[in-house]
Amino acid sequence: MDIPLDKAIDNSILFADNVLKNLVAHTLDIPVEDIFNNVVPTKHPILINYAAKNKKYYMSLEIVDKDYMLELGDLKDEKVFESVKGRMIFLLNTVKFLYCPIKDYMKKWASDRDKTFDYMLGIDTNTTLFLDKDKEKRIGIILREA
Repeated sequence: MDIPLDKAIDNSILFADNVLKNLVAHTLDIPVEDIFNNVVPTKHPILINYAAKNKKYYMSLEIVDKDYMLELGDLKDEKVFESVKGRMIFLLNTVKFLYCPIKDYMKKWASDRDKTFDYMLGIDTNTTLFLDKDKEKRIGIILREA
């Protein structure tokens, strides 16, 4: 099922919102529902059609272990990879964009509890995003065959 562009963008924002809030919770070792009133569930992963091999893939953002490595498999083909890379960059940039209001919320949340929240969102060489480099959980891009 192909999703219209506006729905794909909406779903990308939902993925970013969901995984960022869960990453904050993992980083602080606090249940996500104790921090955020609203954690939006994700709906549809991004569909990637690879016509040359008659395959389809789903791309999404999820909480992964820090040693997670994105496996591109057949998608390493140069022409296909450019499309995949563009979508990956879009997802990662969506996370970075949404981190600003979440960080502002977390600063106030922490201040109300006489704590501080000064985490910067970082990206590692394996394309995972993290708040604390030493923590085991991060945000990663997942590719699954449809």
